[in-house]
Amino acid sequence: MSSKKAFFSATLATDVENWCKTNLDNAVSVTIGIRNKACKDVKQSLVYTGSEKGKNYALTNLINDGIKPPVLIFVQDFERADELKEILTKQKKIKAEVIHSHRSLLQREDAIKTFRAGRTWVLICTELMSRGIDVKGVNLVINYDFPPSTVSYIHRVGRTGRAGRPGRAVTFFTDDDKVLLRSIAQIVSSSGNNVPEFMLKLKKASRQEKRRLASNGIERDSVKGESKYDKRNRLKREQIILASRKRKMKASAESKGEVFDESLFDAKFAALKKSSSSKKSLSKNKNSKDDKKFKRSGLKRKKSETIPKNILESTLSKKKKTKKQKNL
Repeated sequence: MSSKKAFFSATLATDVENWCKTNLDNAVSVTIGIRNKACKDVKQSLVYTGSEKGKNYALTNLINDGIKPPVLIFVQDFERADELKEILTKQKKIKAEVIHSHRSLLQREDAIKTFRAGRTWVLICTELMSRGIDVKGVNLVINYDFPPSTVSYIHRVGRTGRAGRPGRAVTFFTDDDKVLLRSIAQIVSSSGNNVPEFMLKLKKASRQEKRRLASNGIERDSVKGESKYDKRNRLKREQIILASRKRKMKASAESKGEVFDESLFDAKFAALKKSSSSKKSLSKNKNSKDDKKFKRSGLKRKKSETIPKNILESTLSKKKKTKKQKNL
């Protein structure tokens, strides 16, 4: 019995089309509307920000002018998503949540649920959210970081202006994004939106450049203002410190005949690398506050284990009471 296979997509990349032609017999392609084009119901604009700080100013201007939730903001990676959430929630007092691959499935589902319910106004996300997840009624899409490809841009913008509803998409760009600017500008223009003439006359990106951007992305300054140079040096220092501590803890465990759990170690220190306070704790020596607490408590632990805070605090309080009784 023969079977029929059908593929549906808002866009059709060249490699996907070639795969279909190679693996399917007598494949037929049906295109509704213009191929690889954004929806005309979405008002699109390109905003030059100059730098990462400029993006913050541009976002602040959008907020001050008044934005109608729900709003989707796309960034390049999970670190930038977390940084931007901190800025929005703490500095601008906006109800925001993040969704990316470094969050658990439950955390992602909760973020989408609160966003759909209106308890979260802004959802900051990576490419994970650009396709496959439908959220009705999105009024505004902000490409805080320039999309890595035209296909990505179409999918991102496609989160708004659904089912005949009007939508708006704003894309920030800096000098680092000029490689793909012409391609994105052509899509914006073909969708009936005004684009400066010079953007359409820029040099066309080569296939090699497009592939590199799609796979590696652009190295950017951090959302909080840390330069690319400082970021590279910080990450290198963290990796060296982490590797050194890991070797010492493993050697210590083996000398005592204990099993060193590398997965537990990696999980414990992965979270520390995300915040500024944790970055400082990675560079501290063995005489950190936690280590001093463990020494005072008298509790014994393996190097790869973490003693729950409540047990540690209760042990310390008992020791204090004993000292007071002795003094009396």
